[in-house]
Amino acid sequence: MRKLLILLCLVSGFAWSFERPLPPNGIYGEMKSFAPGEIKIDDKTYGSGPGLRVFNTQNMIIQPGTVPQANSVWFQLEPNGYVWKLWLLSDEEAARIKQRLKDVVTTQ
Repeated sequence: MRKLLILLCLVSGFAWSFERPLPPNGIYGEMKSFAPGEIKIDDKTYGSGPGLRVFNTQNMIIQPGTVPQANSVWFQLEPNGYVWKLWLLSDEEAARIKQRLKDVVTTQ
């Protein structure tokens, strides 16, 4: 019983340290507004693709009506420039991505 309890504690610790996988070909931005068909990220307005998928911070697909108006996001564009996948980022994820982008810029 004690071994099982220790194993469960270890497994739950790994789950808390799990970093959500985001596609490497995404773009970081600050979403300013979200409306069906139109998403404003940073200072640019994008159209939303017909199959737009929005993932919340738990990586679950959410309905467009529940998307917050302002949030840090990671997104992918279709070849024609429409947003087709959008990940809402937690504050920790946004800070981590900003730091990685800053590290890339300073090392080049």
